[in-house]
Amino acid sequence: MNTVPIQSYSSGKRGRGGLSFARGFRRGRGGISGSELKLLAVILMTLDHIGLTLVEQGALGGGLQTAPAVWWYVDLLLQGLGRLAFPIFAFFVAEGAFYTRHKKEYGLRLLIFALISEIPFDLAIFGQPVYLGCQNVMFTFLLAYISILGIQKNARRPVLKVLCGVAGCAAGAVFQTDYGAVGVLMVILLYLLKGSSFRTLAGVIVAGLDSIGWFGLAALAFVPLHFYHEERGRFPGKYFFYYYYPAHLLVLFLLLRIIFR
Repeated sequence: MNTVPIQSYSSGKRGRGGLSFARGFRRGRGGISGSELKLLAVILMTLDHIGLTLVEQGALGGGLQTAPAVWWYVDLLLQGLGRLAFPIFAFFVAEGAFYTRHKKEYGLRLLIFALISEIPFDLAIFGQPVYLGCQNVMFTFLLAYISILGIQKNARRPVLKVLCGVAGCAAGAVFQTDYGAVGVLMVILLYLLKGSSFRTLAGVIVAGLDSIGWFGLAALAFVPLHFYHEERGRFPGKYFFYYYYPAHLLVLFLLLRIIFR
C-alpha cells in the first residue's frame, strides 16, 4: 500500500550547502517540478488505495455476487502502478529534511498528520477504527525524519550516525509502520547519499527490494525523478498534500460502505 504526500521543504530559499538533493537527476526547463512529481505520486497512491478498498474489499470481497475475472486484473494494475508512489514521497521527505530551516515544526507536522490519518487509514484498509497491526505511512516518515535529526546531530560521530539509522529502521519494524524498516531505510539513504553518484543506484536497489513481490516495480519511480528540475512548483499549495492523505482514505471508506453495503 502507498503513502502520504509530503511537502518537499519548509522554506522557498535554498541554502549555500550545495546543489539540490536531485543533483544527479536531469535539470532544465523541460523537466518536472516538485509539485508535478508529488501530484503524480498522489495519483498513483490513490489508484493503489482504490484497488485495496473498492476493488479488493468491494468487488472482489463479496460486494459483487459474481465478480467478473476482469476485476482481478484491474486490482493487479492499480496496485502495480501504486508501487511507484512511495519512492517519490520518500524522496521529498529527504528533501524536506535537508532544506527545512524549521526542524521542530517539520517534525511536529509529520506527527500531527500521522495521528490525524491513523483512524481513516485503519477504516479504509482494515475496516475498523483502531488496528494495531499496521500504522499509516506518516509514522514511517516521522521515524525516518527523527533518525535523520539524530544523524545531523552526530555528524562527526560515525558510530552514532549508524546507530541512529538502525534505531529508526528497528522502530519501523517494531511498530509495524507501513513499509516498515525498508521504508525508513529508503528515506535515510536518499538523505545520506545526497550529492553522491550512488544515490540513484541505492534508491533503485532499495525500491526494488521493497517491491520484490511486484518484480521490483517501485524502482521505476526513479524514471520521473530523473527529470526533476529542482523547482518547487506552485500548484496545488503547501498543505494540500498533507490534507489529501487522510481525506482520500476517509472518502474511500465511505464509498466502500455506500456502494458495497
